[in-house]
Amino acid sequence: MNVNEFNYILPNYCKELIKSSIGQLSLNRLKRPVARANINLEEISTIKVVLPPLAKQQEIANHIYAIRQQAKALHEEGRINLKKAQQEVEQMIIGTNKDT
Repeated sequence: MNVNEFNYILPNYCKELIKSSIGQLSLNRLKRPVARANINLEEISTIKVVLPPLAKQQEIANHIYAIRQQAKALHEEGRINLKKAQQEVEQMIIGTNKDT
């Protein structure tokens, strides 16, 4: 295993790390209460980052991406089902009874 491998972070892993609740907590800890939240490079350098080997970073990033895609698909399915249910309720309310 290359020693440099432990000094490199994959962009997708970094993105998922920052989007995670732990990443957000780290960033929120550094934010100042101003009109536009900002963090300088010195503050960013204080953030502790778990840096596994590249293969593990890729595995983690891929797994998180797959979970987010599943969540997105379920959200869309729920949105479609809700719309269908609303249409059915509207049809029941306005009384489009075929028997009469």
